[in-house]
Amino acid sequence: CHIFLNSCGDNSCGNRSIFAIHLLPVSILAKLHFIAIRENHFITFIEEVTFHFCQCHFAVREMLFENQDVKYGDFHSKLIPGIDRGEIIGVRLPVIRKIAKKAALDDLEINTFYYEEKMINGMVIEYNKKLSLDERFALLDDFVPLIDNWAICDCCCATYKFTLKNLNEVFNYILKYKDGSEYEVRFMCVMMLDYFLKNEFIAEVLSTLLSLNRDEYYINMAVAWALATAYVNFKDKVNPVLENKVLPAWVHNKTIQKICESYRICNDDKKYLKTLKIK
Repeated sequence: CHIFLNSCGDNSCGNRSIFAIHLLPVSILAKLHFIAIRENHFITFIEEVTFHFCQCHFAVREMLFENQDVKYGDFHSKLIPGIDRGEIIGVRLPVIRKIAKKAALDDLEINTFYYEEKMINGMVIEYNKKLSLDERFALLDDFVPLIDNWAICDCCCATYKFTLKNLNEVFNYILKYKDGSEYEVRFMCVMMLDYFLKNEFIAEVLSTLLSLNRDEYYINMAVAWALATAYVNFKDKVNPVLENKVLPAWVHNKTIQKICESYRICNDDKKYLKTLKIK
């Protein structure tokens, strides 16, 4: 939807400013509407849009802008390479979660332009307690392809506690992303890391991780992170992977590095693992 504002006050003028409605908070839309009426500017909507619609459709965005912290947005944007600063409102994660819970409770529509909006789209899949498992999977089908950075991926994966009551079904579901895009594969890896480093799944998790042969940084980092986490409880299964050096060199060395950074690993194990590094 767009608003056309005729800056000359009559229909004959071709000099019109175009505003994309989906980029504007409700408060700004209201001000534009008031100014347009006061100045007798010409307004037309490409699609019929009422302010009642805007208040419903943009309530989540309005809440985000009400909690905006520009300095935090400046800082956070530096942690998410590839995302334009203009796509980040600047809202802290606990507040995002609070807004996501309200959006789920009130069944609010959520846009996907801003980083925080994408995050909320992912979080409501957990927070909407009325959803069946099949409905959650259907929403994931739409959401996972929207993931375009590690933060949205990892925060939403950590949110999906519905997985704990549906381990087999969710495990089978995430395998569909094995050959997907960079962040689809990362989604699968991080879900495995968060929920499936268990006796009944560890063999298939390791088999899946070892089968990946991708060049993307955020996939390889997720594989190394998952293997390093698995080492804590499944040292006997991860050690042979490192001893036989079956991983790509970067992933192999990064896995050893991440293991050695852990306080849960004894010094003797760390010393041994360092001898396995690929030079």
